Amino acid sequence: MNPLLAARSNKLGVPMFRYQLLQNTRPMRSKHTEKPIEETPMEEKHEDKSVKDKRKNCLLFVIFVMHFILLVLYFLLVGVFIISNSATSREHRELIHMEVTKAQKGQNLCEDGWHYLVISDHCVKSFERGLTWLEAQKSCAEQDASLASIHSTMENVILHNLFSPDGSNKTFWIGSSALNFDKKYGWIDGSPMKYHHFGSASLGWHFHCSIMVADNYFRWNNVDCDMKHFFICKKNRQ
Repeated sequence: MNPLLAARSNKLGVPMFRYQLLQNTRPMRSKHTEKPIEETPMEEKHEDKSVKDKRKNCLLFVIFVMHFILLVLYFLLVGVFIISNSATSREHRELIHMEVTKAQKGQNLCEDGWHYLVISDHCVKSFERGLTWLEAQKSCAEQDASLASIHSTMENVILHNLFSPDGSNKTFWIGSSALNFDKKYGWIDGSPMKYHHFGSASLGWHFHCSIMVADNYFRWNNVDCDMKHFFICKKNRQ
C-alpha cells in the first residue's frame, strides 16, 4: 500500500482493512480483453442491397436494349426481302407479259394449238391427259417433238403462266430423267442440263423422272416414272 495514501486514510479515520477491501473489489482487467463483435449497421446493409438492385436493373436494361435492336434488325431485313421480292416479281411479270405477247404474235410460226416461245425459238404445247413418263415421251415423238427441256428461269416461268396461269398446282411431265439409274439427270432431247429448279421433295432412289409443279414456286420434283401426269411437248418451229 502506498504509505502516503495510508497516512491520509489514517488521518481521515478510515481503517486500513476497509481500504484494502475497496482495492480488492475493483474489477480486474484482462490483458487479452476480447473486442466486442461489431455488427453491420442496418443502413450499410440497405445500401448494399440497393447497389445490387441497381446492378440487376442495369443488366436487365442492357438485355432489353439488345433484344430490341435485334428485333429492329430482323424487321428491317424482312422489309428489304419483301421489297426485293416485290421488285423481282414485278420485273418477272413485265417480262412474262412481253414474252407472251411475242408468242401470240408468232402463232404463225407454230402449228395450231402450239405456242411459240421467243426465248428459246421453239414451239410448246401442253396435253392434259394422264400418261406415264415413257407414254408421254412417245406421244410427243409422234408429233415430231419431245418432252420439254427448260433452260432458264424465264422459260420456266413462261411455261407455268402459259399452261397454268391460275397456279392450280397442275403437274406436267418434262424432259428431265435419269432412266439409266445413275442419278445423272439429262434432257431427253439431248440438250445440256445447265439449269434446273428441283424442289426439296425430289429425293428418292426410285424417282427417275421429273415433273413441273405449276404452283407459285415454279419448282420441279423427281417422281416415279410410272405415275400418270399431264405433259408438255416441245419442238422446233416451222
